[in-house]
Amino acid sequence: MNIHDLSISDCPITKAIINKNEIVYYFSEAYSKSLRQYISNITIKIKDWSKFSGKHFISKSPFEKPLIKVILENEIEPFELIQEFSIKNNDISFKGCSSKSKAWLEYTFQNPNIEVISNP
Repeated sequence: MNIHDLSISDCPITKAIINKNEIVYYFSEAYSKSLRQYISNITIKIKDWSKFSGKHFISKSPFEKPLIKVILENEIEPFELIQEFSIKNNDISFKGCSSKSKAWLEYTFQNPNIEVISNP
């Protein structure tokens, strides 16, 4: 299965494992664009990236300008939900809500190896 075929926006993340230079997300389901249906038990593994950049947005109220904190690789928080993801050239970006701090997160991984596994 190919990451380009998936839509994971608002798909429930059941588990996240974060190690040095490797992140694994387990989804209860993800939408396959080619099959036009949801597929159960999808795992996305991102590893061996050449560069990471991350931002953590903190705001006291919805319409207040947020404080933006740069996140280092050793501060990566797991997502509760990934609202957006995009792939441009060899970079993959994720945007969504943190399961830890509940803040908005934006992560970009340059030149990662990406593996998508469909577990029956």
